[in-house]
Amino acid sequence: MKPHKADEVEDVSSDLLINGCHKLFVYLTLLFNIMVRHGVSPRNMALSTLVPIPKNRKKSVNDSNNYRAIALGSVSDKVIDNI
Repeated sequence: MKPHKADEVEDVSSDLLINGCHKLFVYLTLLFNIMVRHGVSPRNMALSTLVPIPKNRKKSVNDSNNYRAIALGSVSDKVIDNI
């Protein structure tokens, strides 16, 4: 993970996980194992923040068809994706 990345959903920074202590990783391992074993995840992990990005900066920024959305997932989602 890259440092200094903020999470809009959970108000958690990637620095927390990068610099976390051993006990944090034990609890995250337990959480992820339970999620895999039971096939469920917390609702917060399914949330993301949508950010509009202009398709073409030369066209009108007032035209809604000139935008596309990207979804910013939570830091915990990125950890699971990397695993």
